[in-house]
Amino acid sequence: MIAGTGSNSTRTAIQLLRKQPKTVQTDFFLSHRTTNKATQNGLIAHYTQICNSVDIPAILYNVPSRTGCAIQPTTVAHLVKNVDNIVGIKEASGDISVGAKIMHLCDGNIDLYSGNDDQVVPLSFPLGGIGVISVLSNVAPTYVHDMVTKYLSGDTAGSCKMQLDALPI
Repeated sequence: MIAGTGSNSTRTAIQLLRKQPKTVQTDFFLSHRTTNKATQNGLIAHYTQICNSVDIPAILYNVPSRTGCAIQPTTVAHLVKNVDNIVGIKEASGDISVGAKIMHLCDGNIDLYSGNDDQVVPLSFPLGGIGVISVLSNVAPTYVHDMVTKYLSGDTAGSCKMQLDALPI
């Protein structure tokens, strides 16, 4: 289970996270909200303070189309190298090269998840990613599971076909 925690207020994000039931929570999911348009140093301070307030693995969420502010690959690398419980990122910038830069700068020491259902196969696996945190899986969970399983079992062509066939959805 991954609990979603995000706020443009660092204090509010920490309060929300501490209210999550610990019995079902294994990771938490962090995003920053719109309106702040934080600097990269501001994002570092925000995420560092939140992550240091709890002892739970954290997954960053880079979704600039919704937040108005991208988490730059150098910022991700800084956070991964300096904040012990940041273990992953849901990369949803839409730019596959961002995922490649993150993996390079983090020396592969981050779990990379596709955050865009139309980029599961190209972003996740060839770059060393491990899967997807999917919207499509809410309406087609078996389909997404099978697409990922095909790739992991060596059926790249079958997985790619499923990726392309899912685009209209």
